[in-house]
This record gives sequence, C-alpha cells and structure tokens, in this order.
Amino acid sequence: MSTKQGHLRIGTSGYQYDHWRGVFYPRNIPHKGWFAYYASHFDTVEVNNTFYRLPSAHTLTIRMTEQAGSPAQSAARPAPH
Repeated sequence: MSTKQGHLRIGTSGYQYDHWRGVFYPRNIPHKGWFAYYASHFDTVEVNNTFYRLPSAHTLTIRMTEQAGSPAQSAARPAPH
C-alpha cells in the first residue's frame, strides 16, 4: 500500500455555457468575467476550442493566470484531424 498522497483536481469541460447563467454564474456577471468566477470555484478546465484553432501560449498561460488570480491548470484537447 502506498503512503504517497496525490492531488485531486476537479473542473469541467469548458466554462462558457449560456445555460449556466443563473444556475452557476450569477446573472449580473458579464461573459468576460465568467472565467475569473469559474476559477474561484475550480482549479482546472478543459479547453475545447482546439477543434477550431489552437489557443496561443499567451492565452493559455498569461491571460488565464491573470483572470484566475493564480496559475490555472488546463488541458487542451487536440484536434481530430
């Protein structure tokens, strides 16, 4: 039996879903504030836009960290083609 402790990260597959407004996101938060709000509740997110185009390194590191308030964990899903 191992005595090592790991870290469990819980997040979602994306965070910009309009039907979450009023359910998860308060109605008074604009879309541009959704990631910061999301990051205050979860410490990881799967980035789903790689099917269309790969996000820039700046977006995945600097911009997301600035909005999250701390280094964010992200998983980028590779395009199927």
